Amino acid sequence: MVGLEIVCLFLAFPMYSVSRTVFEALIGLSGFLLLGCVVIAIKGVQERYSLSALRDLHEESEILKREREIELEFDSIYCLGCGEAYDTRLPACPRCRCPRGQGPCC
Repeated sequence: MVGLEIVCLFLAFPMYSVSRTVFEALIGLSGFLLLGCVVIAIKGVQERYSLSALRDLHEESEILKREREIELEFDSIYCLGCGEAYDTRLPACPRCRCPRGQGPCC
């Protein structure tokens, strides 16, 4: 659309010496094309920053956060020494080597 507008402008200026009516028509057409480009650009910005899309993204992130918390609750435990979450199948914390169920060993 922008290319078509540029072509109209390039054709308009040589036509000024030939016919003023054709010049005015081409300038008017390029003005309408410019207006169309502005409308399309504004509409694209509105779609990119829509509140419904932002709300959907926030809800998805909340759901993922809850799922991760549930996975951590059932698949891992927290070390009392360093606060690291580690797998329940391990007998001790891989970070500080404290045995499971004991207080801070550091």
